[in-house]
Amino acid sequence: EGKVDVFDKVRTMSKAIKKAVKVISKDANAQDYEFYVLNGENQEGTQIAIDELHDVFGEDIQIHTDPMYAVIAVHTGLGAVGVQFVKKVKGA
Repeated sequence: EGKVDVFDKVRTMSKAIKKAVKVISKDANAQDYEFYVLNGENQEGTQIAIDELHDVFGEDIQIHTDPMYAVIAVHTGLGAVGVQFVKKVKGA
């Protein structure tokens, strides 16, 4: 509804990434979704996200990596990592 709020608090980037993937795994599956990792100038965090996605969803999933979008990076700053899941379009 247009409001940004704290979802949870964790102490390290690694734990935050693992928490994000765990939350995603409740709503997404490897057959119906594509996965994206957004890199805000954090190569180590990006690799952690990729590894965690593979651990949870299997090695067969395709993971796209892109630079962090400017509109997000302005709010998070450099060093952020984003994880997205997008429903596949049938027949596309």
